[in-house]
Amino acid sequence: MKKTILPILTAALLASVAPTQAQGLLRITEAMSNGDITDWFEITNLGNSACDLANHRMDDNSFLIANSIPLVGISSIGAGESVIFIETSNALRTTYANDAGVVSAFKSNWGGLSGIQVGYYNGQALGVSLSSTGDGVTLFSNTAANSGTELPGPFGTSSNLIRVSFGAATSGSSFYWSYDSAGASTSSATGVITDANAPGNLITWNNVATAMNATPGTIPEPSSASLLMLGGLGLIALRRWSCKS
Repeated sequence: MKKTILPILTAALLASVAPTQAQGLLRITEAMSNGDITDWFEITNLGNSACDLANHRMDDNSFLIANSIPLVGISSIGAGESVIFIETSNALRTTYANDAGVVSAFKSNWGGLSGIQVGYYNGQALGVSLSSTGDGVTLFSNTAANSGTELPGPFGTSSNLIRVSFGAATSGSSFYWSYDSAGASTSSATGVITDANAPGNLITWNNVATAMNATPGTIPEPSSASLLMLGGLGLIALRRWSCKS
């Protein structure tokens, strides 16, 4: 009887700490509407398999696929990866030669962002831009197979989109959003101002007289680590229980 109970309890414990997502799980985790040279937002894959980003689209706070525009330059996002999409414009292309030049300048300003994928969207020309007085971001899949889909999101809205909203920006700081391992929101739906308490690798630098604060490309998963620790402690306890029995 004792030999039967231990494997059952062990299996149940391992199941309880196993990843809850067997697929990609996209969430918008950061946005900056008063950026250094341009506005931007961050997408994180909270799942445990890669997601195809080809043909995906974004919109601001109209949250309408009819108003959405293409996301360019990143074809896939890996499990646990965070990527950045920046807004480009004709003026920025003139200043920095082309879209690749805008991306390069953005990465340089934020310490190089080594290993971080940075894509872009042509917001100004197509009428989608993030306002520093308050706005939003939503994410759509628009593949040839489905002709446009509202991806399911965390906030229980009527359309349940992957969307975030935010108010007036604090000069030089981004907004961030946190989620649990199942993709449910654990922060304000309107975002939290990024400061020294924000999750991730805080990057601060001075853009003329304004200090820039954000965590582009880095979102830790403390909840997963905590679960693994609890699982390890539980297995130790089970072993001790077995030895005493």
